[in-house]
Amino acid sequence: MRLRPRQLVVDLRRCRTVDTKGAILLVETRRRAWAIGGSFVVHGPDRGSARHEAGTAELRMAAK
Repeated sequence: MRLRPRQLVVDLRRCRTVDTKGAILLVETRRRAWAIGGSFVVHGPDRGSARHEAGTAELRMAAK
């Protein structure tokens, strides 16, 4: 984020699970990108969701 990109793209198309630390990292990175006026885009995983390792909850990530 030091480079202040206008758009940050995270490709999770090959990712099957997201653990708690990964989910927190995605949320914090999105917040920081928006705070500096950038956009944050997540590609994949399939059907817009990845299974969270901690349980049966799904992490929904909208690619907006």
